Amino acid sequence: MNQFTRRTLVILQCIVVLLLATSIASSGLAEDKSLKELLPRLKPLEPQDALKSFRIERGFRMELVAAEPDVVDPIALAFDEHRRMYVCEDRDYPFPAEEGQPPLGRVRLLEDEDRDGHYERSTVFAENVHWPSGAACWKGGVFIAAPPQILYLKDTNGDRKADVRQVVFEGFGTAAAEDIMNNLKWGLDNRIYGAASYNGGEVRREGDDRSKPISVRGASFRFDPVAFQLDQLPGTGDFGNCFDDWGNRFVSNAGQLLMHPVYGEPYLGRNPHLTVRDVLHRSASAKRDMFSISPPEPWRVVRKRFWERWVDTTRDMRASRFSDAELAERGFVTGAAGVAIYRGSKFPREYDGNSFTAEPAGNVVIRLRVQPSGVTFDAFPTSSEREFLASTDNWFRPVNVANGPDGCLYICDMYRELIEDPSAIPDDILKLMDVASGRDRGRIYRIVFDTERDSETPLLSDASTAQLVAALSDTNAWTRETAQRLLVERQDRSAVSALRTLLAHSEMPQARLHALWTNEALGGNDETTLLTALGDRHPAVREHAVRIAERRMNSLPTVCPKILEMAQDEAPRVRYQVAFTLGECADRNAAIDALATIAARDAKDPYFQAAVLSSVPAEADKLLAALAKQNVFARTENDALLGQLIGAIASRGDKAEIDGTIAFATSNQIPADSTRSILLSMAAGLARGGAALRTVIARQPHEVRNHIAAILDRARADASDDRIAGGDRLEAVQLLRYSDWTKVSEALASLLTAHEPATIQVAAVQSLSAFDNAEVASRLIDGWRGLSPAVRSEAAEALLSRPVRAAALLKAVRDGGIPAGDLDPARQEAFLNHRDAEIRALAAEVFGQISRPTRSKVVEAYRASLEQPGDAGRGAAVFQARCAACHARSNDGKQVGPDLATVQNRSPEQLLLQILDPNREVKPQYLNYQAMTDEGRILSGIIAAESESSLTLRRAEGAEDVIARQTLESFKSSGLSLMPEGLEQNINPQQMADLLRYLQTMK
Repeated sequence: MNQFTRRTLVILQCIVVLLLATSIASSGLAEDKSLKELLPRLKPLEPQDALKSFRIERGFRMELVAAEPDVVDPIALAFDEHRRMYVCEDRDYPFPAEEGQPPLGRVRLLEDEDRDGHYERSTVFAENVHWPSGAACWKGGVFIAAPPQILYLKDTNGDRKADVRQVVFEGFGTAAAEDIMNNLKWGLDNRIYGAASYNGGEVRREGDDRSKPISVRGASFRFDPVAFQLDQLPGTGDFGNCFDDWGNRFVSNAGQLLMHPVYGEPYLGRNPHLTVRDVLHRSASAKRDMFSISPPEPWRVVRKRFWERWVDTTRDMRASRFSDAELAERGFVTGAAGVAIYRGSKFPREYDGNSFTAEPAGNVVIRLRVQPSGVTFDAFPTSSEREFLASTDNWFRPVNVANGPDGCLYICDMYRELIEDPSAIPDDILKLMDVASGRDRGRIYRIVFDTERDSETPLLSDASTAQLVAALSDTNAWTRETAQRLLVERQDRSAVSALRTLLAHSEMPQARLHALWTNEALGGNDETTLLTALGDRHPAVREHAVRIAERRMNSLPTVCPKILEMAQDEAPRVRYQVAFTLGECADRNAAIDALATIAARDAKDPYFQAAVLSSVPAEADKLLAALAKQNVFARTENDALLGQLIGAIASRGDKAEIDGTIAFATSNQIPADSTRSILLSMAAGLARGGAALRTVIARQPHEVRNHIAAILDRARADASDDRIAGGDRLEAVQLLRYSDWTKVSEALASLLTAHEPATIQVAAVQSLSAFDNAEVASRLIDGWRGLSPAVRSEAAEALLSRPVRAAALLKAVRDGGIPAGDLDPARQEAFLNHRDAEIRALAAEVFGQISRPTRSKVVEAYRASLEQPGDAGRGAAVFQARCAACHARSNDGKQVGPDLATVQNRSPEQLLLQILDPNREVKPQYLNYQAMTDEGRILSGIIAAESESSLTLRRAEGAEDVIARQTLESFKSSGLSLMPEGLEQNINPQQMADLLRYLQTMK
């Protein structure tokens, strides 16, 4: 096919889609126009023709490495030391194996026998593998991610077929085909890392039924290939997992091109009193435009236009499950998959360290420039108008990217007609499509730069130990990593001397880093070697040296002093690792002094705060004293660190520590403006430890009580003063919960009016809820009808949290004081499953009498608003009153539910359904969870973050509860959306028309 013919084909495809869109718009899916005619099937291109469909950055070209029938449905690959390629073929996608039938997944072995870049020999290495999704080579075989298992496969007789098939781990989740555990990758530390994705799981070693399984919900994992020990790691992505040259790990998910798990080691669990709000840094914006050059897929055009009709009639069509960009025909990142950091030797140097993320829905590969930002990383687009690689062929489905033995990048292309969860496609469309279309196809490409930077590397399979050590200095990361793996496999200690020499004298920091970790696996890092590494001129080598030395710092006399000295290192990531490592230092006084040095310098960084606090599970009071000596807390900018410290001390529950801390907090060492936030932090810590600030205040000396009383009196005045700045006034309202009921009950109740901002009203409800007083329920119930939906939601939370209040609320509903419809299905479920039998019975009585309108009838009743002219100005006011408590829109609103930045791509019908029927289906990240603490409090919200030691629940108006895991009695999902049903009770059809207009016109 010549260039003219190819261009003509693309133009014709685009014309077909444009005519389709026009036809749909004009016909309204008329009865005389068959749906099939609106869904033309775009034909696949043969491999050589597909090569002509690509547009790639100047100087690069695509080369075909393998294609069907030699490979089909490739989604992950790994190269062994022979440069053979193990390929995971996910032929079952998007379904699991049929019941009673073996899975279709395979592991393919590809070989380039003549070294021309084309892998001409293809062998099925293993069959009947369930959802194979990641590979890592080891000792002549390969570990395969095959959820629910990790397998080890090996050919021992030379026939290129696995005759060893060992289950290593089991228990990974299998709920969804697109959320499977994936992408096994070697780390510098000689362990294999993977992303557990959102299926999570409870994982244990095969055959080990006695040990406690390891939860990987919301986490990643790593395992030792020798000892088969598996660790949970904070933070995971969807489908993607990779490293840079310095051992920093990155993941991705459907809407996030690149994320950095900032806590790379499982340190956080050391301190049960530590709470963190997030473990992932979102390096790249999820909302960036995507520049596809392929035409929109016809089924997407049809689905967008008539989505609401199928939602009304088809059970699987649940509008609220989709993010705001997913129904767009084109233009937004919605399917980001595998990611790689370029670490090869053949691209221009400005590409080194760039990320490359596959986006199969848009038929593109996206390049980002990655830059350090403190201890984490930010990533930026390299072009404002095009992607690194794009295809005009809708069948091009890049799902993964890998660095290769030749220094080039390799692309796994499933080459499917459809990449989509079938339940997201209306049945009327789905029955006209072949979901498995392309199951017999697949391609692997490599990306080559026209002028190669370096010469080719020798084959490593026959390399001697000395040659492998020399290969650690190769400019291609694949060569370095493979040489390290082979040296670790061989366990040839004759390499130790050469590795020490390489570490001491190599000009290449990557080589020194590989030498350090290889020597660690060979037992060659003695005291002198560690000191050499700790003094290395490159910060990454020093950082890893601290991590390695951690286990021996107390037994080697010169190592611990060196690490203590490194608390003043100029590199942020070195100080960051030192902060974690000092938790293992036996000389606690010296460790605390060094931690104080780090904290004083990096007090404003929340990641440093967590690192420092993870190292003082029982000594936060001593660290506080050390920092006070340095006068660190004389500046209000360090209040966040001080609050974390005081909260950790308070949650430990030691009376002497708490009393000493409250004396310090009320002394003249602390700025007056900081005292409120400090008392709030102490109160939160005490609550996690099962104590109350009011009780602690009551036992303080007279002068301390008077000082705090003065602070509370001032807070009471500020809470009622609308001239006070928002944040200061909010703190004042929050602080009133620790005063006397008789002094503040009227002030708090007076804030529950429409004249006050919603954030102030929510804070007032929370402060009222903190009192164990019988009047709390009557105050909230009496003012119920005057509360906005967001405040009403928080009031329901407060009433549900204690049995006496819950009973009062249910009686008010029963007696007609509160409309039953004001309580959303999630809270009704909580009442019906309450642990108190009396409340369960009362809930059954109340909710059993409710005749709740079906959502379809509500939607039908509001269809008139689709025909009414809407006013965006009035709609903005409706948004602020009814939606902004949970949704961000440009600069408006709170980020609790999905961001509405791209909502203009949805039709009015789609928006109407999402607003009025939020529980048709809910994406997992927006499910409402209920937690019960050991003191009987019930809390709810979406999971905003979780770590080994804590989890954070978030609700309307951004209200959050950070809960220490040690205080949890139970925790479960309601199965329902955080967004309540019943908004039609507060929005009439005209207001709905205005709201829809506002959402579709604002950018």
